[in-house]
Amino acid sequence: RYRDIFCLSDTATLIRNPVDQVVSHYQHLVRYYGHQGELMDFARQPKYQNVQSQFVGMLDPAFIGVVGPTEDYRSFLKILNEQWHWSLSHRRRNVGNRLGIGRIRLTRKDRLEIKRLNAVDEGLYRRAKQVFANRKKAHESGICSDIRGGITRAVVGRKLQGWALDMRSPAPVTIDIVVNCEVIARTSCDLPLPEHSDWNLPGEGLAGFTADTVALKEDSVVEIRDPD
Repeated sequence: RYRDIFCLSDTATLIRNPVDQVVSHYQHLVRYYGHQGELMDFARQPKYQNVQSQFVGMLDPAFIGVVGPTEDYRSFLKILNEQWHWSLSHRRRNVGNRLGIGRIRLTRKDRLEIKRLNAVDEGLYRRAKQVFANRKKAHESGICSDIRGGITRAVVGRKLQGWALDMRSPAPVTIDIVVNCEVIARTSCDLPLPEHSDWNLPGEGLAGFTADTVALKEDSVVEIRDPD
């Protein structure tokens, strides 16, 4: 709602394992709103699927200032406190099974179906965990920069496109393009990102790159990395 006002580097959110999120959402509606019906009937309703992705506007979580999985909440708070000079402490609330509602035990089949129904949220969750793992490692190592990036388009035999930026600096970053474990190019990420023009990104959104000379094959393994 306020994405054209606040820079995304000044935002934070937690992403939950999609299966746990669906179960928790169901229990919340049963507990407080008298929802009727079984869990799997609830999970099969489209309006209760991939709700986390909808809340973040289908945005790559790597663009969010501080993003992490709920199961590492304590580390998430430490990073929030370090980044914004806060003093938030860990609290444990809204976690009990009150009103006699027992713990739900899912079968393996049910768990797999919920994951399938929430495949977009599953991708969001995995990406958030990856981003947070890198941020946590940098935090524990005393590294001030917070470089994020991604590959958005790879055309066999033609070009590679993507982005990279430092969430804590407006200066363009430089990346190495690695194909099949070999560095084949180094480029600066300073091109506009038209698909994110309505989001307030660090460095005014000048974080894109295009590599026209990268000859990719269908089985190529492509990565972008910070230069050594």
